[in-house]
Amino acid sequence: MKKFAYIDFGGVLHITKYENTAKSHAKGGKYVETYVPAEHGYPVDGEGNPYIVYADGTEKHGYEVPENIAALLGLLTK
Repeated sequence: MKKFAYIDFGGVLHITKYENTAKSHAKGGKYVETYVPAEHGYPVDGEGNPYIVYADGTEKHGYEVPENIAALLGLLTK
């Protein structure tokens, strides 16, 4: 399912199914289309584990960020 990823004003990566949400909450107005799975606004891995990822590439709990999520973050921070 197509979704939209953005970094919010606090520097956290989010994914939503609503383009208008991404537009209005994206820092600098930048958002991208994505097929990365998400739950409750955060990207998840193939097993459904959520990742709270900051714009600098770190994860809130110190977990290693999966490659597909890191690539998505790269699109938003370049």
